[in-house]
Amino acid sequence: MRISELMVEEKATPLQHFYEGANILITGGTGFLGKILLNKLFTSCPGIENIYILIRKKNNKDVHTRAEEIFDDPIFNVMKKVAPKFRHQFQGIAGDCLLPDLGLSREDRKLLIQRVNIVFHMAATVRFDEKLKIAMQINVKAARDIMLLCSEMKHLKSVLHVSTAYTQCPLRQIDEKFYSPPSDSNDLILLTECMPDKLLESMTPVLLGKWPNTYTFTKAVAEDIIKIYGNKLPVGMFRPGIVISTYRDPVCGWIDNFYGPTGAIAGAGTGVIRTLRCDPRAVANMVPVDLCVNSIIAAAWDISQKHKLLNTYKKIHRFMRVIEYFSMRQWDFKIDNVINLWNRLSDKDKDIFFFDMTQLDWDLFLQQYFRGIRQYLLHDPLDTIPQALVRWNRLYWLHQCIKLLVLFLSAHIIWLFCSKLC
Repeated sequence: MRISELMVEEKATPLQHFYEGANILITGGTGFLGKILLNKLFTSCPGIENIYILIRKKNNKDVHTRAEEIFDDPIFNVMKKVAPKFRHQFQGIAGDCLLPDLGLSREDRKLLIQRVNIVFHMAATVRFDEKLKIAMQINVKAARDIMLLCSEMKHLKSVLHVSTAYTQCPLRQIDEKFYSPPSDSNDLILLTECMPDKLLESMTPVLLGKWPNTYTFTKAVAEDIIKIYGNKLPVGMFRPGIVISTYRDPVCGWIDNFYGPTGAIAGAGTGVIRTLRCDPRAVANMVPVDLCVNSIIAAAWDISQKHKLLNTYKKIHRFMRVIEYFSMRQWDFKIDNVINLWNRLSDKDKDIFFFDMTQLDWDLFLQQYFRGIRQYLLHDPLDTIPQALVRWNRLYWLHQCIKLLVLFLSAHIIWLFCSKLC
């Protein structure tokens, strides 16, 4: 390892360390959110090995040309100075969310399965008036195809699906949990695939139900797809609000689209829009794109950490189930033959091949046993024991104080209750 690499490793934060040597797949990398994500990864996570971006052919331009054009945007000027060799870490992958299996070639699919560690699935159609068939294909079926691809990945550490805060917009309060889909997800996929376009368009208002448009409807269905097909994967879901311009990184105020409030502000500023229906008391759930991207990067790290803990707890619970039969029972084993064997040994053999359990010093043995677990399994050096004892004493007395406080409050509440009854 070179000296420069050692310096990077010493200075890297836990989050940056997670991305060292990572191979990342990004869908939607050519969009507004994707560009800022690319910029942040290249400038703030220098240890990344490769970033693969799913890119479709468009306007008679091949994947390589479109990949190069991404970085023509002035937003990447600072990044090109900070990470001048970024092109060696970047590769466009031919694909299309409108095609089966994401339109991946056999060679590219094999490459991604063998190499990718982290997946950011951000590709989506954000048009509110998109036809249901197209919205289902891009927002729902592509999410299913990504989950199926991830399930084959050999070294997967984290998958992040970018949804929207408005998937459950018919509700007043929206919790951080999975909700039941508007209809069965797989049935909806089959329906939109098989039904004639005109009939599907006429039925769309009925299928949407309480959802105001095909965007929020299909994103809600996609969340159920993530729940079903990502059940055994290190997967998480991110629900941003209305994503607007950058706050500070890499420049202040950068925006490249007229979606949402941006179009309304631009229209009002130019005099094109004179009136707009809105509730002036309502809170607009807007988030700067660079803050959104920073959260996405941190969330992918958090998913990996929690998945490790989840796997550990699964192993612990499996272990507990295995030993439960024995830990809940007691037996009386006869050892007459063992005792006779011990009695037949010479004194010297008894010393060399000691196995008499009746002479075992259990207090000393258990102390050594616990220290061995600490030292050899947990790799926690013994010289930290004094500090650990101090910490344990603090926690012990804090626990006792909390118990006394709870006891006092309970007694006080009971006394007040009894006083009122009297």
